[in-house]
Amino acid sequence: MKTFRLLTYSFFCLCIFLSTAYPQWLQLGSRLRYQHVYAMTKSRDSTNGTDIFAGCSGGGVFSSTDNGSHWTLLGLNDIDVVSLAVFGSHIVAGTNGSGIYVSGDKGKTWKQAEISLARPNIFAFAVIPGSDGSVMMYAGTYYDGVYCSTDFGSHWVSTNAEKYPQEIWCLASRDSYLYAGTIGPVYFSSDGGKQWKEAKGVRDVHAFTVCPARGGGHDLFAGSIIGTGAWLSGNDVWEHISSGLKNLYVWSLGSTLEKNGKSILFAGTEGGVYYSPNGGKKWTPASGGLTNMNIRSIAVTDKYVFVGTWGDGVWRRSLSDFRPVRRRSR
Repeated sequence: MKTFRLLTYSFFCLCIFLSTAYPQWLQLGSRLRYQHVYAMTKSRDSTNGTDIFAGCSGGGVFSSTDNGSHWTLLGLNDIDVVSLAVFGSHIVAGTNGSGIYVSGDKGKTWKQAEISLARPNIFAFAVIPGSDGSVMMYAGTYYDGVYCSTDFGSHWVSTNAEKYPQEIWCLASRDSYLYAGTIGPVYFSSDGGKQWKEAKGVRDVHAFTVCPARGGGHDLFAGSIIGTGAWLSGNDVWEHISSGLKNLYVWSLGSTLEKNGKSILFAGTEGGVYYSPNGGKKWTPASGGLTNMNIRSIAVTDKYVFVGTWGDGVWRRSLSDFRPVRRRSR
């Protein structure tokens, strides 16, 4: 009996040691367990710190004000939410089949936006804040091109008569350009979506993330879901940057700017999470503790990295786990 107790105690201590020695992902919020979290974003100017928002494919917009420990259902619980944009007290939710819903009071009340679509599927948003407090918003539809709104998402109009490009998975604003990832080529526009050009070398992009570039301006990174991994944009010509990326089906991307001026990139794939502290030159797997490797969304705050899975809700890990270890000089 003493031997059994000793072995049990030793095993318990070993588990504690391993959990502290090797950083792990932590599953969050009982209300989000088993949810398909297709979209995540963070607030820009919350008075209580950084709020996290999750949109679920299967129903609902959720928010957390305590780094994901607890979640509140804000509404749309019977609607398939697949994209989110947040600015101040305004929340805009894109759905798969029900158009766009808007809240001007942080999710207390919702109304359906005015937008004319043949098929009301909205998989992407891009938000461009103005210096005067105004906001230009773009929505990527699935069949009807790009739409824009100047009243926080209440009313939308098409950016061009041809409603082109179509079948849009993701949108991004980088410096003076607007980008659209589609089922097919990536397109970019320098006039707010009125005219588009086709980029070369990259296709079927499902995710973008924008980071400050060392030489000024910003770098744009893209993730492809056809098995070609991650890409770095040079406008119409793209560079393949997938060294170390064992799974090349990238569904989501995220990034953060460190105090030293360098960015850390995160990629959510069908085979877990990867990160790169060197602009995508080398990717390192970081999925310890995850029980679901199908990562569909990513949000990064100044303290944590959040990932949304297809079927197992939201998981969190400390951002400090991904920072390079500095060696002390003797």
